[in-house]
Parts: sequence; C-alpha cells; structure tokens
Amino acid sequence: MKRASRFFVTVILLLSLCGCGGELERPSLEDMAMIGVMGFDYVDREKIDVTVSIPVPSKNKQSTQVYATAASMTSEAMLNLATKAERTMSLSQLRVILFGEEYARKVGIGKVILDLYRNPIVGENVYIAIVKGKAKDVIKGTYNHSPEINTYLNNLLRPRVETVFSSFATIHDLFL
Repeated sequence: MKRASRFFVTVILLLSLCGCGGELERPSLEDMAMIGVMGFDYVDREKIDVTVSIPVPSKNKQSTQVYATAASMTSEAMLNLATKAERTMSLSQLRVILFGEEYARKVGIGKVILDLYRNPIVGENVYIAIVKGKAKDVIKGTYNHSPEINTYLNNLLRPRVETVFSSFATIHDLFL
C-alpha cells in the first residue's frame, strides 16, 4: 500500500511540475524593426542621445524610419526606443555605428563599443565612424542620390580599391 501511495504522489508531483507552457513564438520578419544605423551624441556626462535608423521596405521605393531617445546606457536606450516603434526592434542587422565628435572627445567610445560587442545579437562586421557634428544630423540628413541611409552608409564605409589607404574599423577590429 505504501509503494502505491508513493508512486501516486510521485506521478502527481511530476505532472504538476511539467506544466502546459507552449513554446515562445518569435516574431515574424515582417514584425521586426531591423536597426541598420545607430548614432550616439553627447547630452551631458550621464545622458546620451541615441538615434537609430530602420529601413522600411515598400514596393515603390525604400524609405527609412528614424527614432531617437535620451538614455544613460545603450540597453536603456533600446528599451525606450522599443516603446516608440510599432514593431519589435532588433540589433541583428546593425551595420554602422556613428559617434558625434563631441561624444567621442568628452566620453569616449569604449563603453558603448564594449557593450555592443558583448551583445550576441550584434554581428562582427559593424563599421564604426566618428562624424563631425552630431550623428543624429547625419542619420536624419537627406541624400538625393541614395534615399536609404542604411545602405548608403554601409557602402560608404566598406573598404574598396578606391579607398584602400583610409582606415576602416569594425567592432571586431577594436577587440582583437
């Protein structure tokens, strides 16, 4: 009798621990907002201005959505930006990181680069550039010959034969 009751209690415990939780669904590609360009500008010692550019595919032409927020660190900025967009933001297509000249001089780029380098979603071929003025102005600028800023900046920073003597740095190069 004791064996039967122990078996019965064990079976009930095992069944109660299993649960009926289904697998977490990942959002489909159409529901994702793939960040292509990310810019960092100086606000003060504790705050940074983070601007992101997200390509929006359409049948006629490519367009870009730009979101900006002020935060104290990159992860906080991502949370703030996620509330502004109607789609789930992802860093998996990040190709270019821009830093405003003032931010690079006063704060330095090491903390942000290290934070993004340790993020497993961010790829290793992310180009890094320091721009004169504000990164937000470069991201929000209009470029007549190339309306889609993500592709334009990625192609501009990619090493080519014409620019062989220019120094190019990726996120992977800074930590080797």
